[in-house]
Amino acid sequence: MANERQGGEDVRWTAIAVRLAVAVAIFALALSAGELAAYLKLRYKPTRRVGESVKTEVFKGASWTSQYFADFNASSPVRYHSYTLWRRAPFNGKTIKIDSQGIRETYYSHCDVKAPTIWMFGNSALWGSGTPDWATIPSLVAEEFGKAGEPVCVKNFGEKAWVTTQEVIALMVELKRATRPPNVVVFYDGTTDAYLPYETSEPDVHDNFDAVRRKFEDNTSSAPGFQYLKKTNTYILLNQWVRNLGLRDPLQPVRITSPEEAAAMAKVTVDNYVKNMDLVDLLGSHYGFHAFYFWQPTVRAGSKPLTANEDQMRQEEESTQPGSEIVFKETYKLIGEARRSNFYDLADFFADHPETLFVETNHLGPEGNSLIAHKMLETIVESGAIPLNGIHGGKVSLDNSGKALHDQPPSAMARVALR
Repeated sequence: MANERQGGEDVRWTAIAVRLAVAVAIFALALSAGELAAYLKLRYKPTRRVGESVKTEVFKGASWTSQYFADFNASSPVRYHSYTLWRRAPFNGKTIKIDSQGIRETYYSHCDVKAPTIWMFGNSALWGSGTPDWATIPSLVAEEFGKAGEPVCVKNFGEKAWVTTQEVIALMVELKRATRPPNVVVFYDGTTDAYLPYETSEPDVHDNFDAVRRKFEDNTSSAPGFQYLKKTNTYILLNQWVRNLGLRDPLQPVRITSPEEAAAMAKVTVDNYVKNMDLVDLLGSHYGFHAFYFWQPTVRAGSKPLTANEDQMRQEEESTQPGSEIVFKETYKLIGEARRSNFYDLADFFADHPETLFVETNHLGPEGNSLIAHKMLETIVESGAIPLNGIHGGKVSLDNSGKALHDQPPSAMARVALR
């Protein structure tokens, strides 16, 4: 009897062990399948979302539109770069080309030894988010000079989410590398710098400073616990879904930015920007280049009459970053009071343009970029930095319709890739 009882117990425990093993295997397979699905979802992101009505109003049926957004999505990965932290990885698309140094291609640029050189620095707006290679601000500046009979070598050193301090560092690095300094250096900034004090309490830092610092200081790989789960694809994807649904921690209060806080944040931004201009002017005195600073327009500040689509962009940005718009307005108000001979505030530049020019809150389409590029050319020529057709330091008036919407890419003869 005892042997029979023991035999029955063994069979029962064996059955339990088998069932447990099967359950664990099914659970592990489910986790693996979920992790794989999350990886594929994160790996193959949808093309950048811009409303169809915005595309119609800004791109007007240009044949390259779909290809551009596919290229933009595919070209978004970045690589680590010393001192400036990140630049886009090399990419060779039909509408976006990025070289091995992370520099985007500039059309119409003539980089022979005799051509005057213009280096351009800025955030994603200068880099050209919202436009193909041939309709970025640097490309259109090169095109304008070429049409006016003065071919120039323009280099686009813009990068997404960069702030002016990163750009000043990049300028110093490039000056040390260059065989000859540029004739002109252009900075086109505003929105990324204005946003930083809202994002972090740390002064004079780069974008996403807190997240980058946490990642750099992360030691969970060697510490006991379950923090490693936050690095799984499943956790990252679920986090994204929560953000997209607008869900938040009920114990976390909604952020409200008071006018006093916004004014203080604005002062931090403007003080830092002025100091960066001082540093660049000192470099210009030593290396012999002329510096120009353009404060970019945005739908979040300034006097442009917004279309329904542009106003929707503004509202959506404020809903995802509540309390940030007042920071922008205060910053743009304060920077507008700056008095400097080589600083140009473009916040109200589109006051007489009721049409849709913005693809996103801070990114212009080809026509808006063309208007900005023309303003830059006029400014540079009138200063005497690059004389044009005998004009040196005088008033220049060139015809410009603001129509840079090439339905097809310019011919290969118009393209001079940066080496």
